[in-house]
Amino acid sequence: MEQIRIAVLGPGRISHRFLKGMRCVDDAAVTAFASRHPENVAEYAREEGIGRILSYEDMYRDSDIDAVYISTPNYVHAQQIEACLLNGKHVICEKPAFISAADAERLYKLAQEK
Repeated sequence: MEQIRIAVLGPGRISHRFLKGMRCVDDAAVTAFASRHPENVAEYAREEGIGRILSYEDMYRDSDIDAVYISTPNYVHAQQIEACLLNGKHVICEKPAFISAADAERLYKLAQEK
């Protein structure tokens, strides 16, 4: 089986736990960070051995990324989940994934379609 390539969208405090857990997974690896402010995560990326820091838009379009771990503030989760799904990415999202039932229903349907 080929390794699943994951990007962390919004690398910050909570992503440390995700990265620690990912070290125990053989069939997947974090290969990129996506940040609005790449300069703010450069040191963190070096410490974690992540060689690529992308803008959100570049990460959405990157064919070398299979899945996205979203660890940004709750109010942007729905927008980011939608962008990931529309660009063919699998999504792992910190809770709460949605702040409204309407977003949950709409994006659940989109995920089923994609």
